[in-house]
Amino acid sequence: MDPPTALLAGAALHAGSQAVVTVVVHPALAATPAHEWARVHAAHSRRARPGSVLTARRTAVSES
Repeated sequence: MDPPTALLAGAALHAGSQAVVTVVVHPALAATPAHEWARVHAAHSRRARPGSVLTARRTAVSES
């Protein structure tokens, strides 16, 4: 893959993941009652970490 295409692919992947976070995740976390915040945020962090690592790896691979 040539560098401009890799950059475009990485940017598209990042934009897509940011759109999901903005439209889905942030409203769900904002609706969490204060007394449940720590539990809900910890659960979110555990679920989000594998996806974040996968996205970072894909971006790194596409840039090399």
